[in-house]
Amino acid sequence: MYLEHFGLQRQPFKITPDTSLFYKGNKRGAALEALKYAIESGEGIVKVIGEVGSGKTMLCRMLEQELPDHIEIVYIANPSLSPENILPLIAFELQLPVAPDASKLELMQKLQHYLLQKHGENRQVLVLVEEAQSMPLETLEENYCRWFYSASRNWMKNCNKKIYASLKSALPTVSISIPLPRMIYINT
Repeated sequence: MYLEHFGLQRQPFKITPDTSLFYKGNKRGAALEALKYAIESGEGIVKVIGEVGSGKTMLCRMLEQELPDHIEIVYIANPSLSPENILPLIAFELQLPVAPDASKLELMQKLQHYLLQKHGENRQVLVLVEEAQSMPLETLEENYCRWFYSASRNWMKNCNKKIYASLKSALPTVSISIPLPRMIYINT
């Protein structure tokens, strides 16, 4: 129906964002460039805060495409993981040789060795966390890599200020807020 009526060649609205349809207007292009700059320049924590539907997931997908090859990305789409499970997930995504029953200390050592190796090769590892508001606050404290958080505005309101304050003081933080586009109503 939409395709024929509007002369479109493919469905315009999907659950998974189509990066070929990225709209740089309404500050999204500037937000993408600011994110790339912050990540490439080595900022510790980068967070994007925006309303539901404001384009946070699209920005994550665009970052995956546009960041240079020397930045290895771990993409966490469902971060509702306990602190005990976040390290095994990151190790799995980085394809680190870790036994299933490895202790937290073993995981931390493997991850630290891997990150130091990558640093020696002038490479970076970035953990992209989609829907960070569903991540338990205790998991937020597990900062072993450079993190990129994408979360709704309510996350900041509900976040334990003590934990967030410790994160904020421990590492440099870049925040980018994405506004919803203004709606234009046309009476016909």
